[in-house]
Amino acid sequence: MQSLNDILTSNGVDLTGWTLTQATGVSGDGRTIVGTGTSPNGTEAFIARNTGVITTAALNNSLASMGQVGTTASSMSQISTSAMMDASHGAVQNTSEGLSSGDEMNGRTQLWVVGTVISDSSLSGDDFGGEGGVGLTRYLANGLSVGGGVFSGKRSIDTSHGGNQKTTLIGPGVFVAYAPEAYGLRLEGGGTWHYIDMDLKRGYQNAGGSAQSSGSTQAQAFGLYGRVGWAFPVASRVALQPFAQYNWQRVKIDGYTESGGPFPARFDSRTDTSNRARLGLEAQYACNESLNLWTWAAWSHRFESKGASMGGQLTGLYAFNYGGGAVDQNWGDAGVGAKWRPYEGFETFSRLSFGIDSQHNAEPDIALTIGLGWDI
Repeated sequence: MQSLNDILTSNGVDLTGWTLTQATGVSGDGRTIVGTGTSPNGTEAFIARNTGVITTAALNNSLASMGQVGTTASSMSQISTSAMMDASHGAVQNTSEGLSSGDEMNGRTQLWVVGTVISDSSLSGDDFGGEGGVGLTRYLANGLSVGGGVFSGKRSIDTSHGGNQKTTLIGPGVFVAYAPEAYGLRLEGGGTWHYIDMDLKRGYQNAGGSAQSSGSTQAQAFGLYGRVGWAFPVASRVALQPFAQYNWQRVKIDGYTESGGPFPARFDSRTDTSNRARLGLEAQYACNESLNLWTWAAWSHRFESKGASMGGQLTGLYAFNYGGGAVDQNWGDAGVGAKWRPYEGFETFSRLSFGIDSQHNAEPDIALTIGLGWDI
């Protein structure tokens, strides 16, 4: 007969504040013991192995938190779509007395690069990343333009108990835009495909300390978007453009198995589909023939009330399945932007946007986008 407390302590488990009072079951291989005890939170059920002990509530919370993985992949893909839309705006951000003046030269080709720095925690450093892309836009006759590019990005999210989620993304996108006059109809549409690689470290309570189990997986994200607007003048240098936008996206995450730590798990593959509508108003100001400024405010609605469910197996213990995680259904965004053409054949564009009431990362708290374009 051996003391479970002594076994755990000799294996480096910090039992400060913990007392294991009763064992009620043991697995067939003798490696897992369950029972009750007291922790700083009071009397709780525990699960113990020779290198760790955790309450059932803390273990379930750590597993459920991995539902955030799908949200991160979806957010990164959406931000790449926004960056592509910024690049396509060469033909649609114009007023009669400002930059472009509705007379973009037909037959020209523009090379552009664009990058976005984002944070979902107000620059605290816990959730910070960036994305960028390079591509071409071809201006055809009658205000029609087509283009495409390749986008990549990286994001790192620190989670509880030493956990971390590192996500990288790469993939192409294509678009078409139509703006026949300085004012009037504005049409945009496009599609993206992204390959996403994830290195995931799940952190969790280990008695008075922490432990981590790690795994790697891949995902694919497909997206389509369409936007329609109508620009009309309200002053000699000011135009307003109400617009409506629709986004469809599907993210498929492969299953994976964790290693390391006392409580690793296997996660099944899952697929999340989202449909989003966005309504907004944009105001443009033509400072002069070289500089345009704009600002906007918009409100979005996601038609799904929950994300994809997540299931798997806690190694050596039990299967789990968590219903679709919480998602933002209604949120807003607003910001300011500028486009400057210092000389013919070269231009820069930038925008600073803010998420409004986005609790689950549907819209970044802060996003700064900067782009350059050259005629070739």
